[in-house]
Amino acid sequence: MNPAAPQPRPNPMFWQGEEIASGVFVGQVDDGLRLIDMPTGVRRNQARLDHAAELGAAGRALFNRVVAELDAMHPGHAAKALPVNHLPQQDKAILDDLWGEGEVAITAHGGRHWAAQESVFPGLWRVSAREEGGERSEWLEVGSIPAFVRRLAEQSTRTDLDLSGAEHAGLMNALPVLAE
Repeated sequence: MNPAAPQPRPNPMFWQGEEIASGVFVGQVDDGLRLIDMPTGVRRNQARLDHAAELGAAGRALFNRVVAELDAMHPGHAAKALPVNHLPQQDKAILDDLWGEGEVAITAHGGRHWAAQESVFPGLWRVSAREEGGERSEWLEVGSIPAFVRRLAEQSTRTDLDLSGAEHAGLMNALPVLAE
């Protein structure tokens, strides 16, 4: 080295013995796509196709009708009920496996005990109703929401609410929420 040549100054942004930066935005860069894992307690619902070949004629006919109804469904589409009482028990069990079980379940009481379970296919519901101490009936519904939910919501909607003074009763957002 030439003693007369100027010595390069060290970069003031680096210190001796400094820990190498790493983390989300610096350090090793991995351009590969990484998705967040599903939480460990969540189960994924999947339709099972194990016994689909064993489906009888009545089950195949209902399956084809459900597919056609799902294909024809559009926003504002009224729920379409499809009876399952005529199916042999084996076909009913196979179709239940095919539909799978979705994340949404609904129960309600309004003259009857209603229950609905979403399938893994959006817009397909297993619905049942039971009279007080009476017989239980079942069917499938194709629609955004089962018809009984809409009917019970309309029947139980109140229009005679008196909210005079609500803004002073500690109901900070009552009027805006009601307006929505």
